[in-house]
Amino acid sequence: MNERFLFIPSLGYALIIAYLFIGVIEKKLGSKVSLFLLIAMLIGFSGKTIARNFAWKNDRSLAEADVSTSDGSAKVKMTMGSELLEKAKETANPQEKAQILKAGEQYCLQSLKIYPGYFPPLDIIGNIYFEMGNYPYSVHYFIQAAQKKSNDARIVTNLEVVANTAAEKGDPQSAIKGYEALIAIKVGKERSRIYSSLGEVYGKNLNDLANSKKYLAKAIEVDPQNAAAFQKIGIVYAMMSRADSAIFNFNRSLEIEPENARVLLNLGILYNQVGNTDLGNQYMRRAHEIDPLVSKASQQ
Repeated sequence: MNERFLFIPSLGYALIIAYLFIGVIEKKLGSKVSLFLLIAMLIGFSGKTIARNFAWKNDRSLAEADVSTSDGSAKVKMTMGSELLEKAKETANPQEKAQILKAGEQYCLQSLKIYPGYFPPLDIIGNIYFEMGNYPYSVHYFIQAAQKKSNDARIVTNLEVVANTAAEKGDPQSAIKGYEALIAIKVGKERSRIYSSLGEVYGKNLNDLANSKKYLAKAIEVDPQNAAAFQKIGIVYAMMSRADSAIFNFNRSLEIEPENARVLLNLGILYNQVGNTDLGNQYMRRAHEIDPLVSKASQQ
């Protein structure tokens, strides 16, 4: 296990062995016996060194060799978990992948049991649970990792990816938990994006229009140029049958992104619903000119 860390500590053993050979064995048994024993010892340890070289083929072989002999090492357990995560990503067979991920999970949990404050296994097990599709646990561990290293952009990005994926896969509670943690970390326009995502989850996944409107309003307050937030809050107002407010916010979104076909489509649909079919069709034609496939998203 990390032999380079043992070079200096081994000096003490080397001095003791030298003293035993010269100061004890040679004096009592003679130089030939001492030399014979020294050669035998060197051959034996040279054999162990050569055999050990095969473990250093790559990180995975090293972890597999060390995990059975360094049972109390948080680092070795973490490394094994990391290697199994990478192995799982390379595996095409779903059942085999699930087994590898389960083994990686156990090694990371053992690592954290040995050293609860250890950062790397929090990151690794967050990724393992993400690969498993276990978004509640993935969010849980990425939040812990982000709290330890909130300035680590990769960890914070991973947490946002998990929250976004949880929302897409129909797990709004995990998404909300992740977004709420991100709000405490993000600043400025990035926080506006998180508020916008949180508002979308409440509206789209939970049909909680009051909370959806509240968080989308916060997104706009933080960044008045957040076109997506204006679009989303426009949809919320439309769902609340407040056509005037919906039209106002759709137009604010268009002021920022004039070529947004989805917003144009939403305006067209809304104007048709309130009876202004001429203007509604005009917006829908413009949306179709910009993106001929946009009509397929008419329910969004």
